[in-house]
Amino acid sequence: MGGEGAMLAMAASLKNNNNLKLKRKERIGLSGFYAGVKMQDFPSATPEMLEAIKVKTIRENKKIHIRQMVWLFVLALVFTLAYVYIIK
Repeated sequence: MGGEGAMLAMAASLKNNNNLKLKRKERIGLSGFYAGVKMQDFPSATPEMLEAIKVKTIRENKKIHIRQMVWLFVLALVFTLAYVYIIK
């Protein structure tokens, strides 16, 4: 029957993943280079703060989009005028 090798590989992969999962050390904290780093507690954002951030981000994205469209229009106009000038 075909596919036996693939099924055996799948079974081996699942077994290895399960073994790795059992070896994982949960809740140990940071290790290696970050072992001595102190974790900081950041303040939670209120819904009003999140809404303000959302409005600010949308406004900034609109400004960037408008600026890009203006530059695109200017470049298209310059290339069009240059093309017309070169042809005539």
